[in-house]
Amino acid sequence: MEKEIRSSKTEFINDNNTVIGYALKFDQESNDLRGITEILDKNCIDDNIIKNSDVLCTYNHDENRILARSKNGLGTLKLTLDRTGLMYQFEIPDSPTGAELKENLKRGDLNQSSFAFTFADGGYKLERRGDKI
Repeated sequence: MEKEIRSSKTEFINDNNTVIGYALKFDQESNDLRGITEILDKNCIDDNIIKNSDVLCTYNHDENRILARSKNGLGTLKLTLDRTGLMYQFEIPDSPTGAELKENLKRGDLNQSSFAFTFADGGYKLERRGDKI
């Protein structure tokens, strides 16, 4: 199955070394996705999925530029589900990628967070709302 990528504006909290943000938010309309508006249901992810996944936090989806990792719910990337969505937290690594991230956060050049995923079989549905599907 092809990997899907979504992004949304988020507020980063940065105390110079810690980054906290939302990878995804529930029950909010996405930006236009080529004529489709997507809404993530709160049941699209749960603690069991997190505890059985290997999640990389990368810079621009480049798996050679890893910032943090959660493997089976443990590691340098903390993932937490709440009413808003999937929150992430990590310490900026002392690496060239970490330095680039830190500088771009400090300058205010970053204002989005994105996530990549694949759909489970039957994991999505389309419904028509007014003139839209």
